[in-house]
Amino acid sequence: MEVLCAHCGAYSKLERIFCLRCRRRIIPLTPYDIVISDFIHPQDQENLEVLKGSPLLSFAVKQAVINRHSKKMRRWLRHNAIRVKPLSKIDTLIRNCGEILAIHMLPETYIIPSKDVNAFTFGSDDNPTMALTSAMLEILNEQELRAVIGHELAHIKSKHLIYHTLAESLARGAGMLASFIGSGILTLTIELPIRMLLLAWHRESEISADRASLLIVKDPTVIETLMRKLMQHGRESESSLEEDEVDEYFKTHPNYGRRIKEVREFYNSRKYREAIAKLEKRMEIATALAPACKFCGEQNTG
Repeated sequence: MEVLCAHCGAYSKLERIFCLRCRRRIIPLTPYDIVISDFIHPQDQENLEVLKGSPLLSFAVKQAVINRHSKKMRRWLRHNAIRVKPLSKIDTLIRNCGEILAIHMLPETYIIPSKDVNAFTFGSDDNPTMALTSAMLEILNEQELRAVIGHELAHIKSKHLIYHTLAESLARGAGMLASFIGSGILTLTIELPIRMLLLAWHRESEISADRASLLIVKDPTVIETLMRKLMQHGRESESSLEEDEVDEYFKTHPNYGRRIKEVREFYNSRKYREAIAKLEKRMEIATALAPACKFCGEQNTG
């Protein structure tokens, strides 16, 4: 069965969940779909509300960041990376993870030929972009890759992208915010507290995204092996497995040790069990209502 996308007017098969042309969701959400509150870390939620209310991070500043950074990054990707084709193996994984997390729009995704192991997402809520390096694809098995994709999609669902861009830019050095709103308006004494707040929030947002990836793979050992591979192939040392809060202050990501601990705590929590129960109920309903099996095409007569 094909349905008309309300956003771009293209027809897509219902079982693909997202429009092939504009990447937006084409089927309505249900009460059993995952919502942000199912996985968000409390400190992430609290700090994000503070950031949204900050007069220094006005709409104009955020738009300036998005316009400058996103245009530059997309231009670079179009010339140096390979765009993931619709319905390819990677695209199918992304669609599946996006369906589980009930995101409203899939990111345009690129593969960067690189020996660095990395994945990142940027853009806006209405135009997200994700990038994975070729080295990342080489070292991860399918479950670990699903965890990475789920982590990045969780940032989109949680509306992290604008503030991530700010935090990651500030992590490169002071003075960045002033360049967006005019020299002399924002001094270092004002920027430093904002910088620290953004970085502190960014670290908690990573914990939220790790929680969401656990909802996809349903096994904390997958997240742990993923973290160890990222540490082994990255620039982090064994000390990254230690929970050193002071060492984290000027970083965008928590130490791997803390991330593994947080994932295991979430796995053993009531909130995790409730979220998984929702997903299982949603799958039961989807199976009952499906006109045909998406794998073999046999009509559902139940």
